[in-house]
Amino acid sequence: MPYIEKFILPPPANQLTLFGYLIILVYLLHIAFISVFLGSSLLSVIYNILDKRKPNRLYARFSEDLLGTDIYNVTLGVILGILPLVTLTILYSLILYGSGLRIDTFFILGIFHVGVGLALLYRYQRTFAVRGTQFWSHIGAGIGGLLFLLAAYFILISATSLIMDFEKRSFIRSPDPYSLLFSWNVIARYKIFLLASVALTGGVVLFYAFRWSEAREDIDEDYRHFLKTVAAGVPLPCIMLLPVLIVWSLITLPSVALSPAVFVLAALTIVVLMMIFYILYSILGHDIRPRVTLQKDETLFQSRLVFHDKSKLVAPVLILFFVVFSLFSINDQIMIGNAMRDHSLVLVAKAEAVRKAESAKREEAQAEIVQVSAKAGEDIFNLRCTACHQYGEKLVGPPFNTVLPKYKPNPEQLAAFIQSPQKINPEYPPMPNYGLNKLESTAVASYVLERLDTERAQ
Repeated sequence: MPYIEKFILPPPANQLTLFGYLIILVYLLHIAFISVFLGSSLLSVIYNILDKRKPNRLYARFSEDLLGTDIYNVTLGVILGILPLVTLTILYSLILYGSGLRIDTFFILGIFHVGVGLALLYRYQRTFAVRGTQFWSHIGAGIGGLLFLLAAYFILISATSLIMDFEKRSFIRSPDPYSLLFSWNVIARYKIFLLASVALTGGVVLFYAFRWSEAREDIDEDYRHFLKTVAAGVPLPCIMLLPVLIVWSLITLPSVALSPAVFVLAALTIVVLMMIFYILYSILGHDIRPRVTLQKDETLFQSRLVFHDKSKLVAPVLILFFVVFSLFSINDQIMIGNAMRDHSLVLVAKAEAVRKAESAKREEAQAEIVQVSAKAGEDIFNLRCTACHQYGEKLVGPPFNTVLPKYKPNPEQLAAFIQSPQKINPEYPPMPNYGLNKLESTAVASYVLERLDTERAQ
């Protein structure tokens, strides 16, 4: 990665696994948020246009309600929409260090498209109140935002797919957007993302409308039936197609990215999807009402008699959807890890070489410091100490050959005494404090002890 590699070092071998776990976590948080955001925006724009063509209060209300959830908070969009992509760019740069793959180009381009898409869709949300008089600018912001987001995730999914395919590394080094259209794996993975986004949005709508503790109480019978039909019915065809696309993506993957774990997780994903399909089909065929708050004179049993429905199944649907997205995230990282296994070994070797080079530089610098320290100690001694101390002669202070030997096992103690002298021997006046710092005191202590060895040898 020619751009980001200028600012990072090869990661240590013991951190590669950690980076993989971080990618799974960051990817899961981001993809869950952006899937609901994209699915909600897509359904809102579709029903907004349908209401314009043939006015229908249910369409207009549903289109507006989709934009009123917490998912359209701008701060949340930055935290879960933009920052995770920046983090993923850095993490993939570390994992692919030295490979020459220009994946960062794709990610930077993807981040730009996501930013523009989010901005346009936030504008679409804010102008909903004036859609009657400014419909085309309003709906244009919504359609434009969707197109930017769709383009962004085509780019990002292409990037991660190409990491798994060594035969297309030339496209990564010299990115050619048109060449990506001919990758069947990219198309399969892109369709999985779109269908899973719409399906997850249906589960979230069900949860907000019927099980959320702050669910609106003004849902009339017609709108309740409409919400159930759309939120439970729209995901069904998506879920039916997802197993086919999962198999398609496995067939079109390069063999180097495959492993038994990949097939096991893919099969488990299909099983969970079938469970979701069964629950949604069950909800679609039965009554479902918003969660109610019991009055003081109302018993739980009476409430169940009045509101006997399938609403209790809504929360498990949402949980199972997040299980599916977790399995997608883990499986993607396993496939990338399989494809990059050889590069990881090279990266470990490079990291070890860098570590040894840095260690050699530190040792060389330390040796230079020692030399400089010894010279500094001699200069300070000659300037400050020779008037009072000699090695074998008593002057103002005691001769060094009588007092220094006790400091040989503990030179730090001698350095501390030089830095902050105390009166020890009553036969001699107290040693003055010259205000030396710790490094200077250590240098003097090293010098005089080395000089003591020299004097003894002579």
